[in-house]
Amino acid sequence: RAFPERSFALFVTLIFELPTLFMISGGSDRLCGLIGRRKYTALISLLPIISAVSGNVGLQASTLTTRAISHSQVCVDNYSVWLKKE
Repeated sequence: RAFPERSFALFVTLIFELPTLFMISGGSDRLCGLIGRRKYTALISLLPIISAVSGNVGLQASTLTTRAISHSQVCVDNYSVWLKKE
């Protein structure tokens, strides 16, 4: 039921992730040679976690900002103070 609503967002995410895939796959042998097989494996295994955390942080930040604006907790005058606090 939710797939039609989320399919556009999933497609956009796929488009944005493709350059990362090509950068990693294109230079993987060179990167592996520079840092070693063990570190390379650890780095590659952490990429999905890093991607998920960064997406979650971005979503939470936009939610907090939208909520603060809609509840008149932030305006042009106090934006910088609010941003530093958050």
